[in-house]
Amino acid sequence: MKTTIILVSLSIGLGCGKMETKPTPAAQEPGTVLWTFKTGGIAHRAPAIGSDGTVYIGSSNARVHALDGESGVKKWEFKAGFWVRSSPAIGSDGTVYIGSADKKLYAINGKTGEKIWEFETGLFYVDRSPAIGSDGTIYVGSTEPFKGGGKLFAINGQ
Repeated sequence: MKTTIILVSLSIGLGCGKMETKPTPAAQEPGTVLWTFKTGGIAHRAPAIGSDGTVYIGSSNARVHALDGESGVKKWEFKAGFWVRSSPAIGSDGTVYIGSADKKLYAINGKTGEKIWEFETGLFYVDRSPAIGSDGTIYVGSTEPFKGGGKLFAINGQ
């Protein structure tokens, strides 16, 4: 079994959305970097990988990035209202679900980066990663800032 490790740069500053390293023949050796991508902010959580190999990751600059898993080239970028501090979850239809500190859960078209819908929690940051039930229900935990409380939401994903 071949294992590939993909690293996401945790950089802040100029160069957001730029691929830094191109794959080379030497990169076929185990443990070598295949590519890197500057997110433009801190990548707080793990990326998710779509069935077509697309890598999705959120960042503290309020962006969700979709990257070609082979090359690291950006496919699209979605702008949320505030930090994106959750890992994405990917539905069976390719929809990307991700939370933001703007108190919203977003459903994003995984191919185009267009927003399908959003759910606002009210007082609660959506800084936890969503989970998808077998019936398409989206489950996501949230945090009430500065009060230590939280809620679990079950949301109709259809």
